[in-house]
Amino acid sequence: MHKGTNTTIVFSYFCSLLQVKETEEELNQQIKDILSLINESPTEAYNRELAIHDYLISNVNYEDCNTSNHMKYSAVGALLNGKAVCAGFAMAFKLLCDAAGLSCIILRGKAKNSASAENHLWNIVKLNGKCYHIDVTWDSSFAIEEALNRACFNLTDQDIARDHTWDRELLPKCFSLEDNYFVRSGLFFTNSKALKRHFISGLKKGERTFSVKINHKFEDEVHINRIFQEAVDSLFIRGSLGYSYRYNYDSNRKVVHVSFQLAFDNYKQQERKRWKTN
Repeated sequence: MHKGTNTTIVFSYFCSLLQVKETEEELNQQIKDILSLINESPTEAYNRELAIHDYLISNVNYEDCNTSNHMKYSAVGALLNGKAVCAGFAMAFKLLCDAAGLSCIILRGKAKNSASAENHLWNIVKLNGKCYHIDVTWDSSFAIEEALNRACFNLTDQDIARDHTWDRELLPKCFSLEDNYFVRSGLFFTNSKALKRHFISGLKKGERTFSVKINHKFEDEVHINRIFQEAVDSLFIRGSLGYSYRYNYDSNRKVVHVSFQLAFDNYKQQERKRWKTN
């Protein structure tokens, strides 16, 4: 409040001091509980980061409809209530990274989801001296069936800049793909033949879901769809064994998600339900 040359700042609080203390204790215990699960995985920093990412997108829902819920803007909403907006996701991710011994910061910028760009928060992590963007909110919001979405896990400046903007002069440079999820997992493909071989190999093993990242030199979504169709047709004679697949293509991340199903798979599922009912 301004009066002449004097300015008075008046603070308002959502919680009493006692409530703050109780919530802080509950939050710290929740962080310990989550880390006890994460610590069962290998101790390498990359694996701890991936475990934190996967925990949040599996247990926190994006909620922007209830504007009166102030908790959704904090780690409390994410970790204790399971509901948060980007601020809650980013703060929760940093808290867990701090507790797990990972170097992490929160950055504020803008993200373009449709026609307009909105204020947005996400994170930068440092692994082995190299920095990466990670947007847990987007991986949670753009969920895919039967698989965890890791399209925004450890991106370069170039990758995330397709729909995110930030102060590049102020913040660390992210240029390495070394610890990108798809690169580390052997799921990054730079040519059509290698991608087709991957699909064929997976289908032979009975795999039904695929998530891969492709080089930006690939033509377009139709081209990728044709590669998968050719892989399927090389194994299953069209018409003799019915099948279907759902296809999702993130053009900004160049990440492809495919869920494949044989008619026989659906028949087996129906039979299991029938026997359980009887």
